Amino acid sequence: MNKLFQAIAQRAAAFAGSPLCFLISLVFVISWSVWSLSRHFDNMSQILGNSTISVFTLFLVLLVQNTQNRDMKALHIKLDEIIKAQPNARNKMIDAENLSDQDLDNIAKEFKTMDKVQQKVEDVEERVEHVEEDVDHLKKDA
Repeated sequence: MNKLFQAIAQRAAAFAGSPLCFLISLVFVISWSVWSLSRHFDNMSQILGNSTISVFTLFLVLLVQNTQNRDMKALHIKLDEIIKAQPNARNKMIDAENLSDQDLDNIAKEFKTMDKVQQKVEDVEERVEHVEEDVDHLKKDA
């Protein structure tokens, strides 16, 4: 059942993003508009059009959510594999999506601090490099 749903959802998602689906939707809206106009926009034409569009919209929202959930799972698996492959990586990051919001905020702050420290280290290394170049020039001149 799950595999059947996944296969249907993948095909439906591919179709929903296709030019053919856009064309069918456009034809439906134009047809509904012409039909409603011929009936002077009576209640029946309004109910039929609104109900059809509402059901179709709900279907697409659920389809998009399913596709997004599947893509996120795949992305997490790929990131987990990368984290496991790095010798200096913290393995607790593998399950980061299961941490509390407070824990995620603390880790984000930690990474910002590490980034600032890394920038300062790079600035110092660049200054040292310039000093070494100046020393080399002074040695050559002497």
